Amino acid sequence: MISKRGNRWRVVVQAPTDPLTGVRRQLSGSAATKRDAEKLERQLRGQAEDGVLGSITIRKLVEEWWRSAPRLAATTQANYRDNLDNHILPMLGGKKVEEIRPRLVAAFLQHLADQKGMAPATVRKVRTVLSAVMSFAVSMEYADSNPVMKVPPPEQTAGSRVAPTIEETARILLAAEDNDPEFLAYLWLAAEEGGRRGETLALRWSDVDFDHGTVTIERVITIGDDGVQERATTKTKKGRTVAVSPVTLNQLRVHRERAEAMLSEVAGQPMMVEPDSLIFSGGTGSRRTRVDGKPWRPDSTTRRFRALKDKAGVRPEVDLHGLRHTMITELLASGVDPRTVMGRAGHSSEATTMTVYAKVRPAVDSAAAELWGRLLQEKMFELRQVRAKGA
Repeated sequence: MISKRGNRWRVVVQAPTDPLTGVRRQLSGSAATKRDAEKLERQLRGQAEDGVLGSITIRKLVEEWWRSAPRLAATTQANYRDNLDNHILPMLGGKKVEEIRPRLVAAFLQHLADQKGMAPATVRKVRTVLSAVMSFAVSMEYADSNPVMKVPPPEQTAGSRVAPTIEETARILLAAEDNDPEFLAYLWLAAEEGGRRGETLALRWSDVDFDHGTVTIERVITIGDDGVQERATTKTKKGRTVAVSPVTLNQLRVHRERAEAMLSEVAGQPMMVEPDSLIFSGGTGSRRTRVDGKPWRPDSTTRRFRALKDKAGVRPEVDLHGLRHTMITELLASGVDPRTVMGRAGHSSEATTMTVYAKVRPAVDSAAAELWGRLLQEKMFELRQVRAKGA
């Protein structure tokens, strides 16, 4: 509808009912001349035919996305919320969906890298979250396509996650032995069975078979919006049983003895740990009670590792997850077949295992070349000796 109001022409177009509120919307505007008003009316009708396309801000879109209960693991959900609240919404929250174009996305990611000094791996995570939100916009018909998918992620260097060497791992274990003996059993087990942080924290005494030297991993401890929780599934939705060495089993026995001594002291009588008790629970510290039976917090466990790492004097970029990578790379470099390593690591495919291995393959390949040269040289020396005797 076009009508004249004073010196300007008023344009009003009825748009479809908003699917969220049920309210029938109006698109309106004004123009200086009737011809301009007719042109504006055609534009508004085009927008009305597209429904709510682009008419919502990123902040409102994110609110709607959360209400839709996206299927995310608790830890992933917490990470997504952190990236949204700290990086995406402060800069893009007030933008309309239609304003999120590839050029803007590229500039946003570049800003995170240049102005905020984010590492490529961190920028990639922010990009993943923004892409998930824009994919939701497409599914709800707020946008025709996902502009984030048109912007390639920053290249991630192979060194973005650093696995400690065998020597560095030993130095960390020695630091635990001297400064945090309660943490020592966790580090021994994590370094050997290669479990993810939450998988190792979720282990119960019943999961350890001392007679056969195995540990069964089938749960995970996570931290998310609902706090610290135990989930009855691993990342790959499959449990696994892995062998552990007598050395690690002995560390677990010492850890159990320490836990039973603590229980006995509190109870005033001899006590034993229950089979379904968590191996890593209770203890000392501002956030833990000695015998409460609650799991160690994943974030506190990481901070504990960092403190030991600093005391051990290893490279600052080494992280707790790196222990898992050390197990994978060292076993593969020692000739253990990828299928066996894949099973220990709980990877869903051999390709994932080999991707981790690829980061250190040049060093392993160099060592292989050196070994081959030595073998060939020794054989030639042996043949020269035989030839010399025959002469």
